[in-house]
Formats: sequence, C-alpha cells, structure tokens
Amino acid sequence: MIKENNQENHLIKKIKVQTMKPYPKYKDSGVEWIGEVPTHWLNLTLKRITNMHRQGYYTTESYIDNGVKLIRISDLDENGNINYKNMPFVKISDKDEIVYQVKNGDFLFPRTGSIGLFGYVIEVERAVFASYLINFRFNQEVVYDFLKYFFFSDSFKNGIFSDLHGGVNQNVHAENIKNQIITFPPIIVEQVQIASYLDHKTSQIDTLIEKKKRLIELLKEERTAVINQAVTKGLDPNVKMKDSGIEWLGEIPEHWYKIRFKYALVIKNQKDQEQNRNNSLKKIALEHIESWTGRLLTQKETVFEGDGVLFDLDDILFGKLRPYLAKVWQANFSGSAVGDFFVFKPQNFVNSKYAFYRIISREYIDVISGSTFGAKMPRVSWDFISNLPFPVPPIEEQLQIVSHIDHETSRIDTIISKTEKQIELLQEYRTALISEVVTGKIDIRNWNEQSTQN
Repeated sequence: MIKENNQENHLIKKIKVQTMKPYPKYKDSGVEWIGEVPTHWLNLTLKRITNMHRQGYYTTESYIDNGVKLIRISDLDENGNINYKNMPFVKISDKDEIVYQVKNGDFLFPRTGSIGLFGYVIEVERAVFASYLINFRFNQEVVYDFLKYFFFSDSFKNGIFSDLHGGVNQNVHAENIKNQIITFPPIIVEQVQIASYLDHKTSQIDTLIEKKKRLIELLKEERTAVINQAVTKGLDPNVKMKDSGIEWLGEIPEHWYKIRFKYALVIKNQKDQEQNRNNSLKKIALEHIESWTGRLLTQKETVFEGDGVLFDLDDILFGKLRPYLAKVWQANFSGSAVGDFFVFKPQNFVNSKYAFYRIISREYIDVISGSTFGAKMPRVSWDFISNLPFPVPPIEEQLQIVSHIDHETSRIDTIISKTEKQIELLQEYRTALISEVVTGKIDIRNWNEQSTQN
C-alpha cells in the first residue's frame, strides 16, 4: 500500500523557509508589476542589451530524412528547454543556414500560440528556427543564466501579455519584447550569484515535483491493480479457483459463473431525436469523461450534429473510439450519449457499479484495445465486445467487491488529489521565488550553497 512520504512533506516546508533579507535601499522601477528595485540596480529596456533579433525561417517544402533540424514552437517546453529529439529535418541553402542557425546563448520566443514560453539554447545542435519563432541574441552586459530566470518571471510575462496584438489569434512582435523593462544589478558577480541561487532552489523544487509526480503514477498503478484484483479474483485469498478457459483471464473463483458480455449487459440504441431537438437532455461526450477513473469532468458546451443515444441512471457509457483511453462512465442521471459511445444496460443479476469496475479494469481495456480497427481513428466493434467473457459473482459478493473498491480507490484518490495540490503549490512557489529574486525583493549576495540548508 502506497502512502504519503512525510520526509518529502517536511522538505516542502524546508524549501519554503526563506531567511534572506531585503536589500538596504530601494527605488521605484516605474513599472507597476515590478515595483521597487534595489537602488544600485539598472532599469533598461531589452533593446538596450539586444545585439540581434530575427524572425525564423519559412519553408513550404516537405520535411526530409536528414539535413538541418528545424526548431518549432512545439519543441519548446515550459522549463525553457529545446527538445531536439523529434525535430524534423529541412532542406536549406548554405546561405540561409548561416542566417537562421541558432547559437549558444540564443533565446527563441513564440510569436503566437504559446506566448510566454521560450527556448534557451545551451546545447546547440545543427538547427535553424521556424517562422513562428523570434530569435534574440543579447550582449554580455547581462549574464545569460540571469536572463533565463528573468524570462521565467511574472515581471516579464505580465509585460508581454499587457501588450499583445491581434484579435482572437493574439500575437507578439519583436518590438513588444524589445520594449520590456528588465531590472538587474550592474555587477556581473551579483548576477551570477542570483543565477546560482535560483539554480539551487529551483533544482530542489523540481526534484521534489518529480518525486510527487512519480508518487501519483504509482498511486494510479495501485488503483488499477486494486480494481483488477477484486473483479478478477474476488476478495477472499483462500477461495478455491478454477480455470476460466481464457488465457488472458486466467483463474477465477470456482463459484463464479462465466457468461458472455452480451448476456450480462444489453446494448442500447434508442436515439434521442425529439428530445435532442428540444434540448431537453444533458449531453455527454468523450471529453466529459476522465480516463481510467470514470469521473465526470466539468461539462463544456458540446456541439453535436445528429442524434445521440439515450441513457438512463446506472447505464454504462463506453467510449468505443480509442478504447485504450478507458473512457467509461456509470451514469448518475439520464441523458444523451453523443458521438462515439456504446451504451450498456446491466441485467438484473449484475450490479451496475460492479459492471463499471469490470469493464474499466486493465485486463478488459487491454483486450478491447487489441481488437480495434482503423489506423488513425481506432475503434472497437460491438461484435467483439459482445462475445467477451464476463465473470459474474453472486450479487451479494458483487456488492462487497464494489464496497471494497470504492473504499480503496477513495483513499488513493484522496492522496492523489492532495499530491496534485502540493505540486501546484510548489510550482506557484517556484514562479514567485524567481520573480522575487530577479526583481531584487530579497538580497542573496551573502548566500552560498555550502553554508545554507534551505
């Protein structure tokens, strides 16, 4: 049984202990979202330290198997990294490659779409950058690692988002970036100290976030295992077993009986023609159901042409498109299933919640996913599902299994939710810390990694 790690929770508190003091004297930066800065710091627009900026290379040619890599917006991540691994190759002239090649210390900013992200070139490969990116090359007046953290800060992002262009598809121009105010100490050693401090602190935070994410992965695996064990083997470890005759199903309790899916759950096909026209029914689409949990997400407005399939309380909705996503839901109200759903009604001898857990179990989803047809839009057929084996315990045992799974998954979900909140708070703290440090709200000049424990 996976539990929360109290050592990690203690480390969260330890990371957040802030013993640094402010600088002795401050002055007004003249920028609302920056506020006051140390009196000896400089206030400059980025264009004062810009050596070059250029919009990226535009090509109408198809990608090739080898050549020069093309950095796209999708190759940038939220940590300022550039992922060269899945980058396509383009054919480019030697002259254009010289113009558009990236160098160590360059910063790439999206012109549209993922505004606020950036890519920091520190491990350069033979690559050029695409037309929806702007490359900035700065002079040596500011340490590049300090610049990196400034671009992470709310101070920079608030400035960018206050000056966007366009309507629905907003975009940023090179001039918007050049006109942003940057505040920094003129002493290079102090800039290096700030970058080193933030390297240390963000590394601590990022390591803890990764541990928390791994904990969530393990908890999700445990959740899946709890369901699979209970609906396949039951709750009694000493129960006598029998061979199911199905390789992927293995042994099942001897007193369970095995029938085909279509005899345990009936497929429903009644259309909602009249009700749909009158908008009298709630509509459920695939995007409303969370994968692997059967949790109904906040409903967004669903635009759907045509008729859905009616469902009633305790019916089971199964997403037949990309079934590996495990979009399964036990209905807690009546409505209309729009799009790619099967709607199943459990027979009287099958508890609805038990049927839900049986269908969403890992082994069931894996078998169904292995039977799909269609490469781009894989689907499963009713003919295949209808003939799947469906082990059925006595109804009293079904209720016990449901109660056990509900209890265990509730415990696991609570830990997952708490851990996700901790990750969110750590990410917020990381952003706030960067903003505080790069605008001089705390004085880290006397900090060193060896002498501090926070």
